[in-house]
Amino acid sequence: MTKLHKHFLRYGITISLVTVIGVYAFFANEARKEVYFLCGNFTAGVSEDSVKHQLSTAHLASYSVSGEPVKKIEFSSWLHAHWVQCQIVFDHGVVKTARYTFAM
Repeated sequence: MTKLHKHFLRYGITISLVTVIGVYAFFANEARKEVYFLCGNFTAGVSEDSVKHQLSTAHLASYSVSGEPVKKIEFSSWLHAHWVQCQIVFDHGVVKTARYTFAM
């Protein structure tokens, strides 16, 4: 391999790595915004059906339901290893609290 080939290979790898990091950063930020802004929609008194309907519109995040008799939904993004979360607690089928967290 000539010196010129090594030079082009090094630049090609660098450009590819920067591109991959840039694309990841873009989608990770979009996922963070998706969780943040959807979580802001859930104030006290919003119905559980409305919450689930809005969460089902997410493309870069998902949710899981847990708990009885107090139901809780955790909405998070796999792009952030689920560190970006919205925790929604229900009381009798309506939102009691909704809290956005970003914790590592």
